[in-house]
Amino acid sequence: MRNIVFGFVLVVAFCLTPNLTSAQQSCNCSSTLGGCSASQSCPSGFEAICTCSSSGCSSRCSRLLPILENLTYEIPDLSNLSSKHITKSLSNAFGRNITFAAGKAGFQYSFSAKGSYWDVFDYLEKNGTLAIDGQPLEILRASHKDLVNGEPFTICAGGARVSTIVNHIAFLYGTKLLISGDPNTEFTASVTGKGIDDLLTKISEKTSVTITR
Repeated sequence: MRNIVFGFVLVVAFCLTPNLTSAQQSCNCSSTLGGCSASQSCPSGFEAICTCSSSGCSSRCSRLLPILENLTYEIPDLSNLSSKHITKSLSNAFGRNITFAAGKAGFQYSFSAKGSYWDVFDYLEKNGTLAIDGQPLEILRASHKDLVNGEPFTICAGGARVSTIVNHIAFLYGTKLLISGDPNTEFTASVTGKGIDDLLTKISEKTSVTITR
């Protein structure tokens, strides 16, 4: 299977993680199109992100990770792995809590078709139960489709780093994103864009950093 890679490059000389660990964060988002809303309060050491689109709303607490981590992702080799080892490999690769429980005892990964990691996630969902940060795949898949199809998409945060916001959008869309500026810039806003390019432009305007793909 071809590895699908995405991530973003931080164009800075030195990047130091801000002292966000002592403050609790929260976010609130709503969508008139989807008729939904989302809110999230996170404990110290996590960043709150809420999103809304015509397909629905969701929220997550993103663990505060060092900004200089390797932010290029690719699907690891999952050949013949058990559910337990698939869970560990995917969680490590994407920096998220990804859990997979096979529908049948003795399941071993044997997906060989070429495609994106969304295709891999779909394969796993068909062969068991897959959750990403505690959310069913169908919720994130709907957000992915809305971004790809250029539907209005809202993202909200209450002090999360712009790098965390961009990383979340990159994961949902499945594309390489570039940040030019301070990735530690705090994002406290609710921004709606029609498609990924409009969304990134509006986030850039709010944070004075440049985000491209």
